[in-house]
Amino acid sequence: MIKDISVPAKPSRRVTINSYSLARQLFFLRQRLFYACSFFLLDNLFCGKIRASLLRWNGSVIGTGCFIRGGLRIQEGFGLEIGDDVFINADCCFDLSAPIRICTGAQIAFQVTIITGGHDFGPHESRAGAHRPEQVTIGKGAWIGARAVILPGVTIGEGAVVAAGALVTKDVPSDTLAAGVPARIVRSLEL
Repeated sequence: MIKDISVPAKPSRRVTINSYSLARQLFFLRQRLFYACSFFLLDNLFCGKIRASLLRWNGSVIGTGCFIRGGLRIQEGFGLEIGDDVFINADCCFDLSAPIRICTGAQIAFQVTIITGGHDFGPHESRAGAHRPEQVTIGKGAWIGARAVILPGVTIGEGAVVAAGALVTKDVPSDTLAAGVPARIVRSLEL
């Protein structure tokens, strides 16, 4: 005799995707597509403008006349704003935990890292405490040297120069040269 074994029905689970989660997943997909496309484009004037268009497509605000070389890595969320005639060299890395604003005419050399997310000190068990994102602003006409690192909350003034390899932990006033680890003001550049 064969018994009829019935399997109890599982309660239905409603799968809900909120709009923020979906927007974030689409952003990361577009970000990966940007990086893949950017990697295969040549480093010439035409392709630099295509990269700028791809960033616009990804939700960034990009001015006219921008030139972006290959290898730009963008981490985290939204908030990249680039003014007109900005040059970004190869292999830079931007952390967008908070917005990054690069004003008109700024020049960013290769392998520059801009970090907007930091942490408070936590308890003994986990020293990396609460996440604390802070905006970074690079002023009009500023020049950031190769392999410089700019930390959260820093403002680089208009016409300022950050030397190659500098670690910028504090604001850099307009028309000054900052160098060193940590960066300090070396001299004034006012004419």
